[in-house]
Amino acid sequence: MARGGWPRRCPQRPGAKRSIAPSVTRLLTTGSRLKRGLPILATVGATAPFVGLVGTVAGIVNAFHEIATTGQSGVGQVSAGIAEALVTTAVGIAVAIPAVWLYNFLTQRIARLLADVESTAQSLAVETLTGGQP
Repeated sequence: MARGGWPRRCPQRPGAKRSIAPSVTRLLTTGSRLKRGLPILATVGATAPFVGLVGTVAGIVNAFHEIATTGQSGVGQVSAGIAEALVTTAVGIAVAIPAVWLYNFLTQRIARLLADVESTAQSLAVETLTGGQP
């Protein structure tokens, strides 16, 4: 808590700081526990389109390789590689969109929850330190 902040201005009850210290510690660790998996979700959302792009390039390379190997350049030779490329692109996008949506949803939800908890904790701390006196 800041120097000269609200704890110094409030008359303190004996043992009040000690009784709320474990609660403050739990509050701080709860925030970090709630955010624990978010970086993985953000990474999946950010990299999935690029994985799909790599698959697209590989599919097109396979199509050209098939043309070079057989010496024939018909639609039948190219279509399998192009289909593979389109499927990997679609899978990359299908993974990225829900991951980014879920990341944004959880980030906002956690931020609101922690703001509510922090506000309640501050009110409780003031109540505890002042003994309910205005």
